[in-house]
Amino acid sequence: MDLIPTVKAPGRTHIPIPSKQEDPLLSREQLECLSALGESRSPRYTSYPTALDFKPLEDDVLAWEALTSIEPTDPLSLYVHVPFCERLCYYCACNKVLTKHKSKSLPYMEALFKEIELKAVNDDVMQAPVRQVHFGGGTPNFLSPLQLGAILDELQYYYRFDWGHKAFELSIEVDPRSISAAEIPGLRALGFNRLSLGVQDFDPDVQNAIHRVQPYSLIESIVNQARKSRFKSINMDLIYGLPKQSISSFLQTIDQVIELNPDRISIFHYAHLPDRFPPQRRFSTDDLPSSEAKANLFHQAKARLQIAGYRHIGLDHFAKESDPLCTAQDNQTLHRNFQGYSTHGGHQLIGFGPTAISCFPTGYVQNQADLAKYERTLLTNEQLPVSRGIKLANDDKIRQWVIQQLMCHFHLDGNTFLKNFDQSWLDYFAGHIHELSEWANRGCLTFNHEGISILDKGRYFIRDIVKNFDQYRAHSSTPCSKSV
Repeated sequence: MDLIPTVKAPGRTHIPIPSKQEDPLLSREQLECLSALGESRSPRYTSYPTALDFKPLEDDVLAWEALTSIEPTDPLSLYVHVPFCERLCYYCACNKVLTKHKSKSLPYMEALFKEIELKAVNDDVMQAPVRQVHFGGGTPNFLSPLQLGAILDELQYYYRFDWGHKAFELSIEVDPRSISAAEIPGLRALGFNRLSLGVQDFDPDVQNAIHRVQPYSLIESIVNQARKSRFKSINMDLIYGLPKQSISSFLQTIDQVIELNPDRISIFHYAHLPDRFPPQRRFSTDDLPSSEAKANLFHQAKARLQIAGYRHIGLDHFAKESDPLCTAQDNQTLHRNFQGYSTHGGHQLIGFGPTAISCFPTGYVQNQADLAKYERTLLTNEQLPVSRGIKLANDDKIRQWVIQQLMCHFHLDGNTFLKNFDQSWLDYFAGHIHELSEWANRGCLTFNHEGISILDKGRYFIRDIVKNFDQYRAHSSTPCSKSV
């Protein structure tokens, strides 16, 4: 029996795999540059300031102020964090609760429903058009379709889903090991139109090493059914830098992914931080690819995907040329948020669930990470479960805009900066010219009074380049993942 609290409310197109001839390895000059810079550590800049720089909040005033400032015409994005996972993946750094007991979901859902209700603070919020909804985790499909439907019903009771908008997205991340192809039509029937699959790597040795065994045939059956169910978009997540990976084995994975023909592909850099994430201590450092090997893993995967018709959107994202991400990049409307690159720039983001982050023009607010505390705060105290956050100063907003431009479009237009902020970008960032000159001397960018342009070589180091505009990094001791 499903555990639900009381509530108020075409076939795959074949594309040829590129030639198996490997793209040339990076040159010695390129590798020396990567070796010199690739040991640096920088945030992924899904926000600015980053979550690393949020401060403890003593109350929920910042959240209430932001929510009550929403206008009925402001487009909204909603994020629901489902923290449960049935099995531990050794590489994972996400917030999660390991359990096979489905009953754990009942108090979570009761608390989630209370949070949904509390954040619908007035008619303006309830009338604002919701154009993007994303379920992440953890493992969202830990919940049954009936439970997912109940959450959607509760959200729609308090918020206005703009179903008719051409860019409306209702997306969900799924663990292929815990969902069958037969369940995919049920997700589509609930309204989900984008599906994201955690693939990571198809090589059996790698899968065994990371404790995530899922054969190609399993992924293929889910993709085929998603196509038949007319999902608008299918995304696949891969990771490079995992134990046991080699260039040849990872290119085989890339070829298999190309054969499956997803609309979007993310190739994340594995962040090895065993001091922060103890399960990663199960990896022998001898099994991890060297910095040189990791650089070539990504370089050759990128080349092969581009030959197959995928555009490198930026950092770790690829998309077909027909995908809305490419259109948004061409139109200079691409945005970066906590789910990566997005077409929904300018949206205010309301997050629900433990660790979920809400993003407003005035600042960021993050929920409590501990599930029991999250539930107690909502069900016993009937308060917003805020934990950390930051209120944006004017300088933060300027740097936020610059980092977004460089991360999404690899260009900063000086005239637009002048128009937006009534001053020259060179004058405002005069203290950064020395660092930018060093990047220019390395052949990674060019700059003058008209703006900044990131060159192809610089795209490998985009995180390090934009870090020069991050005023918090110089005073932070929190470790980040390696940039390359």
